[in-house]
Amino acid sequence: MTNNVDILLNNAFDAYNAGDFETAEALTRDALNQQPGQGDALYLLGLIAFQAGALDAATDLLYQAVRLYPQVATYQLTLASVLQAQGRLDEAMTYYDKYPENALAWTQKGTIFLLKKQVSFARSAFDKALTLTPDLPEAVLGLAQCDRAIGDDVTAKQRLTALNAHHPIPDALWLVAQIDRVAGRWVEAESAINTALSLAERVPYLMEKGLISENQGDMNTALQAYHRAAELDPYQADAWINQGNIYQKQNRLSLAEDAYKRALQQDKTNPAAHHNLADVLYHQQRLPDALEHYRAVLAKHPDYLPSLYNLAVILEETGDYLEAAGLYFNILAQKGVFPHLDWRIADTLTALFNQNKAGQKEARRFAAGWVKNFPDNPIARHTNSALAGQGDLSALNDYTRLLYDDFAPEYDTRMQKIESTALTDILSLLPPQKYQKILDLGCGTGLFVRLFKGGFDTLIGVDVSSHMLTYASQTKAYTNLYNREAVDFLHTDKHRYDLILAVELIGYLPSFRDFLMALAPRLTRKGVFAFSVETASRSGLAPNGRYLYAPRDVDRLLSETGFDVLVRRETSLRRDEKTTAAGLLFVVRLNR
Repeated sequence: MTNNVDILLNNAFDAYNAGDFETAEALTRDALNQQPGQGDALYLLGLIAFQAGALDAATDLLYQAVRLYPQVATYQLTLASVLQAQGRLDEAMTYYDKYPENALAWTQKGTIFLLKKQVSFARSAFDKALTLTPDLPEAVLGLAQCDRAIGDDVTAKQRLTALNAHHPIPDALWLVAQIDRVAGRWVEAESAINTALSLAERVPYLMEKGLISENQGDMNTALQAYHRAAELDPYQADAWINQGNIYQKQNRLSLAEDAYKRALQQDKTNPAAHHNLADVLYHQQRLPDALEHYRAVLAKHPDYLPSLYNLAVILEETGDYLEAAGLYFNILAQKGVFPHLDWRIADTLTALFNQNKAGQKEARRFAAGWVKNFPDNPIARHTNSALAGQGDLSALNDYTRLLYDDFAPEYDTRMQKIESTALTDILSLLPPQKYQKILDLGCGTGLFVRLFKGGFDTLIGVDVSSHMLTYASQTKAYTNLYNREAVDFLHTDKHRYDLILAVELIGYLPSFRDFLMALAPRLTRKGVFAFSVETASRSGLAPNGRYLYAPRDVDRLLSETGFDVLVRRETSLRRDEKTTAAGLLFVVRLNR
């Protein structure tokens, strides 16, 4: 019986080493049936389970082997490796500690220290391994990883290059490929990973091959590498996630959706898979499904900020402003940084305020807390003032500057989206006369240049946003551009203009009267001032952060400051899915 078991196990180990795990398992179970509790049979079944990713089964089998044969170091060290793979690092360490003269045990201890970000302890462990077994490749690799952990990729690559000089080692080549990829040395990275794959086709190498190919723009090769990684390791969720990411970039949303779902089949709680799948569903306007997956992420990872942010965006867009506001402030509390986050908060609080009296109370409470925790944030301060109906003039200029700085790259697109035609309409109302000198206040990206059909000798642009002026300068049409606040510019400028424009500017000025008085001296005798103003039943700072004016107040102010109205037209300044901004267009001239 014993001889037969020995033969079965010898054949099983040969099959395992040849990669024929199915045959190895069948032979080993046959041997175990003939001799229950046979140590090598339990050990080999544990190895097979480990190879298949069945870590719990591997642990149980190796525990049995260790209990029956505590004197066999191989069983204990392999059990430690499985525990390490399960993340049970301290338990694994207790087994490695039993073998202070084993270089591989020290190497594994070094790896655990690295996982714990204890780099100095890791380096000591790898050095100890090298004193026991000089030039041990695993220990040299560990020291290279210590170098990388402290940002010394130069020393890491030197170690790895020296190691590969004697005999190419796949893991060393893989690390070299990572170092070169991060440094942007694509040719060297590709050469290193291709050599590693020629020596051993392993999942980490294929994943690195995919990343390198992606960075080089070779998406087909990247997809092939990720797909092969998924074939080799059925539990490899990241391979499917990376495929999905490529498909999403290519706008092949159905393929991306399938890939993320395959990832979730392997790892049902994977946050990246749920999050990216939710993104795909969101872009297909499948909002309930997207919400389900964002919530699935947060159920297991409540502080996963990308999902918190995207969930808040959907809730805001679907009108659940109270919960959206709560999520946005959760992100702020965790110091999350996302494009336009402050503006989303401001818009959400404004929408919440406009819902009902309960919404007003909650919006004011949120805004007050925002200012309390971020007292130097002008967006928070101005929003809080707007919701309270009391202007904070010290924050207004910074608020306006930040607003237009942030949205400068997409400003023209946003204006089209909200159907803003104020400038086009106002230019059509101008009297038919020559406008040799023009002052464009709040000139923005220079849209005036693209719309004005007449000629001019001088065109001056003024805007509080330097980012907007960057785009205006690209028109090559402005004589000069000034990064100034409008009233301040008017007080210091000494020129007179045939036409002064102020479209979508009045709402960001604290005093329309002061503006008109500063502007009047800057007009020529026949010069005209054309502007838009957003209107409301009562004049004052509105919850949306802009100053609105009752039409009768605009008429009175114009009269009191010496202007005659040439044209006065009601209009819709902006229109989106939720609101329409009522306004007036004016063309006026001084009555002198």
